[in-house]
Amino acid sequence: MVNRMRENISKISVHTRAMASLSTLALLSGCAANSFDDFPNQLSAFFKDAGVSENSDGDENSGKNSPNIVGNIVGAGDERPMTPNVTPGKNNDLSHMLERVAETALSNKNYGAAARIYGRSHDLDPSRPGPALGLARASSKIGDHRTSIKAYQAVLAVTPSHGVALREIARELMDLGAPRDAIPYLRTALAGDPADPRLRNELGIAHDLTGYHEAAQKEFHAGLILAPGDLTLRANLGRSLAFSGRHAEAILILQDVANSPMATKQHREALAMALASAGDVTAALKVTEADAGNSGATEATRRARYAMMGELVRGGEPASRAQLVAGTVQRDRYAGKIGQTAYEKPIATA
Repeated sequence: MVNRMRENISKISVHTRAMASLSTLALLSGCAANSFDDFPNQLSAFFKDAGVSENSDGDENSGKNSPNIVGNIVGAGDERPMTPNVTPGKNNDLSHMLERVAETALSNKNYGAAARIYGRSHDLDPSRPGPALGLARASSKIGDHRTSIKAYQAVLAVTPSHGVALREIARELMDLGAPRDAIPYLRTALAGDPADPRLRNELGIAHDLTGYHEAAQKEFHAGLILAPGDLTLRANLGRSLAFSGRHAEAILILQDVANSPMATKQHREALAMALASAGDVTAALKVTEADAGNSGATEATRRARYAMMGELVRGGEPASRAQLVAGTVQRDRYAGKIGQTAYEKPIATA
């Protein structure tokens, strides 16, 4: 049956009817998540348009007792086991096709549908990292960090040194409040790519979240050797110095960062935090005055916020300090196609 499907898919790849069917699938993958229940019917229509019977296993008389392959693989409910005619682990065309559909759903920000289709693609061929990476990313987008972690673990079970999976599983663990568990993954990733300054940044963040600020600062310094002038690393270094009580050094670094033409609201907020931690709430208000113009917050509210922030930095209890660290860290998210190592933002220098 799989061989018949391959032959027919190959035939229709140069046929205009196939292009129309694939367009339908692409549009479907970008529609509302509740429309995903109709996906088996759409996929069934795709195969019928190609001249492939859903119930055919390659024999002229087949189809009478064969399970419905389309319903088994992508149907809602999963009431039946996957048909033996499609063997998990086999690099088959259906897994590849589902992955392409999922990519379209992901690019259209239809993350729920993308996660479900990537999951089916991965079930068909667990040996390929692409579907599991896609499942992880789509799951993360909808806040399902545990599924994302499991998907990255599936990639690492096949390829233990996979750089993308290593660094992204670490981020997911930090998002779940488990930075200590993230550190081994980041160290393994760094061993495979020691020239990546953003791995140093992530490792520094993980140390900061666990309260080991000196270890964090070593990582930020190491990253700056690789990428001198990087605003993200410099901002995190200054913020970490503030948390370790080195307020004057922190303010000096963060003032320089905030004065950069490429500085963002987050960079100025980091400076305000450092100023507040040094006891200068008035200066903190002044630094963020322009950014607060459209927030609707009164000066009294902002003053109270920075006063509380300063107290937390100077000596708050560990859980509250960790929460503040998590809310103020700077990081550049990886972008591009699944598996690539491009960044959303280039290295920004002053």
